[in-house]
Amino acid sequence: KELRVKLKAVEHEVAKANRFAEVVALIVGMNLIFSVDSILTVVGMTDIFAVMVGSVLISVALMLVFAGPISRFLSSNPEFEILGLFVLLLIGFVLILEAGHSAHMVVNGSPTPYIPQGIVIFILLLMFARPGLARCTIAALPPLRGAGRPANPSNSGSTMSNDESTSSSPPTLAMLGATGDLGGGLARRWAAAGYTIVIGSRSREKGAGAAADVNEQLRERGLPSTVRGTDNLTAAQEGDLVVLTVPYAFQRATLEGVREALQGKILIDCTVPLVPPKVARVQLPEEGCAANIAQQTVGPGVRVVSAFQNVGAAHLREEDAVDCDVLVTGDDPSARAEVIELIEALGMKGWHAGPLDNAAAAEALTSLLIQLNRKYGIAGAGIRITGEPTRTP
Repeated sequence: KELRVKLKAVEHEVAKANRFAEVVALIVGMNLIFSVDSILTVVGMTDIFAVMVGSVLISVALMLVFAGPISRFLSSNPEFEILGLFVLLLIGFVLILEAGHSAHMVVNGSPTPYIPQGIVIFILLLMFARPGLARCTIAALPPLRGAGRPANPSNSGSTMSNDESTSSSPPTLAMLGATGDLGGGLARRWAAAGYTIVIGSRSREKGAGAAADVNEQLRERGLPSTVRGTDNLTAAQEGDLVVLTVPYAFQRATLEGVREALQGKILIDCTVPLVPPKVARVQLPEEGCAANIAQQTVGPGVRVVSAFQNVGAAHLREEDAVDCDVLVTGDDPSARAEVIELIEALGMKGWHAGPLDNAAAAEALTSLLIQLNRKYGIAGAGIRITGEPTRTP
């Protein structure tokens, strides 16, 4: 089932209660199958009961010890997850043939063939010696249908090459600081909409851990878990577009560390200049807004677009559509248009709100929304732009 979801990238919409029951049943069934297989294997190797029990217990203990590291490795290297699934299918197929051959079974008038173990070992070695084959398989997969269509770089001034822009593959989004609620929620929703996501953090281990968390949420929803995690610099290098979701105190330092990797790309800055403990009071920086700080830090070679300041992280963690509009500011209209396509892929409405200096209004509005949340007990107040547009920006 996991392989079918990954290779076909089918949309799998089921009710949460039904999905939970399916997952429980699947886990129970897999445990029974693999437990019986392990016991039969031990029985075939020895007739000493203590050795049988000890072998099974040791196997279970090893599985528990290595489950975490293996999960983090597979989250950062999804091509090996594909290979592992193929290996399981291959081994299962070979065991069925071997059993049929040993039992002298006849299918359609022909005896069951026997596959020499040397051939199987050669195939396994070839697969793991060339993991790039699996990486190519993943790259060739069709994008998952989601809340909105992936951005089309060829129509929005993307920084990708002509060959890439003509491809049907959505752009790779590098999420710097997606270890938090806002970044993690955006990463999950974009991944569900078919985008390739790379999560960056101050260390490769933290990035891999954040990716594992997002992948777990995707698996719970029956979606492909292909989010990768690494350090900020590597993520920025791999991303076609880069999204910054770190706290204001770490904004400048994070951008200085990845400045060279951002050149020629679009940077989506989600920073809000909140200064604890008075986060419900507007405290804009001397530069005018955090978005201006981002532009000054990375230089003119990066098209900075400011967005998502007024979207509650709590809403991003929910299953329902986010009831909030997004103000998008930036000095490059084509970059703003590309970011709005990304916003629409999340099922939200994005608005061209003018040049980057106007980000001061969106950033200041966050403190007002926090004030409303506290005064009225609102779980993540947002904004809506009223009125019907009469022209296309």
